[in-house]
Parts: sequence; C-alpha cells; structure tokens
Amino acid sequence: MTNGEKVVKKATSYIGVKEVPDGSNRSPQIDKWEARWGLKGEPWCGMYADAMFSEAGVSDNGICHPATKQICVKGKNYKWDGVSEIPPGSLWVNCGIHVAIVVMDNKDGTVSTIEGNKNNRVETGRRAVKGYTIIIPPAIAEDFVPSTARRKYYLEDLGAVQKLLTVDGKIARWKKKESRDKTLNKIKNGPRFGGSNPAPVSSGEGRNKRYFIRIGDLRYYGPWSKIEERNKAQRILEKRIGRRLRRFSKTVN
Repeated sequence: MTNGEKVVKKATSYIGVKEVPDGSNRSPQIDKWEARWGLKGEPWCGMYADAMFSEAGVSDNGICHPATKQICVKGKNYKWDGVSEIPPGSLWVNCGIHVAIVVMDNKDGTVSTIEGNKNNRVETGRRAVKGYTIIIPPAIAEDFVPSTARRKYYLEDLGAVQKLLTVDGKIARWKKKESRDKTLNKIKNGPRFGGSNPAPVSSGEGRNKRYFIRIGDLRYYGPWSKIEERNKAQRILEKRIGRRLRRFSKTVN
C-alpha cells in the first residue's frame, strides 16, 4: 500500500462523522482533531487533513494547517505541474477557503475527494482541478507509480450478421494482401457496399495464407474512454440498428 493509499484509507474510515450540533464545528471526534492545534469550534477541514496524515503514519512535510491559505503557502514548492496523474493522498486546495484529500484522479479534469467540514461533516466529493491548487507532499510523491493501464469501454452486437464478400456466387479471396487491400479501398465508399462495413480478414499461414473482405453489421463498437460516453452512444446505436448491445470493458496499455 502506498503512502497515499494509507492516507485515503484512514480518511475513508471517518466518512459520516458530523458536527454536533450541526454548524458548531464541534463533536467529540472533531474536538480531538482540533485539539492537536490547541483549537476548538473552528472550521476544521485543514485540521482533518492534518490528522489523517498523522493517523496514517505518513508525513505531510508540515504542509497541513488549520488555515487553508497557509496550506498553499507551505505547499508552494510541491504544486502539481500538470504532468502525469494526481496521486491519491494529494491535497486539493481552494486557497483560503477549503482543502480536501484526493482519492483518485478521474482523468477528466476532476478528482474524487474525501473532505472534512463539507456540509458540516466528513463527506466524499468531486472537484474540478482547473482554477484550484493541487499539492503533492513528498511522502505522497515518493512511492507513487502512475498507472499505465487505462479502462476502455465497448459495445458488442451479439445479433450482428457478417459474411465474406462473394463475387459471382463465390467467396472472393486473394493470395496477396496488397491486392485485397486495393479492392477493399475501391469498395469501401462505393454505392454497392455503402453502410456494409467492409473490413479486411485473413486465414491460414505462410504459403497457404489467404486474404478476404468481410461485410455486414459491425460486431464491436468502441472504444470509449469514459463510461458515460459509451452509454450515450449505446442509446443512439440501439435505436438505429434495432437491437440491444452488450456492454463490456477491458484494461489496455
């Protein structure tokens, strides 16, 4: 488990802790977090972040502070530069107003967060990155490995009808890939095969390898990088082809 994951795990364990009474900046647990700073009944998002690092046994390099303006000052040398992704355990800061612990970089210009003093409690959130400050404490950066794998989203048409191109009642086949591709390029946008999705296929090995052209309905659609985009496309495609499509996803490098 990385240092960032340790901080996030600890922060997650307090989701639901709330002020008692509401709006008081107090509760038995919140009082403990504030007591680390000799305070009581003060806005506590920064003190919550500070306590999560401490309880997880991870150094925040002295960055966390009750005043979020000071967090930005103390973390000025550790700002995210936009390269690679934002590690779990980083700090999302609206300087002078609020701080949150990053759970995950959503790769869409937002981060998922866990936040103290959000609606007077510890809650999850989703925050835009643009216009705000992201601070990555050294202990968070030192063992973080950016993910190289990405989730891609697809649709499969189980009812797709596909067949090999025939000419004069016989399956068209070529001994050379170049000859097949020349024909493929001719018919791809031609009136006879328009909309039939001609695609190259082959079978066999070595001297026995032969090249064909497949036509018919598409079996697979995608990929999409976001599940929301895939689901939106699914509604459009199902209406157009009149069949249900199967959703699936896979990890690609």
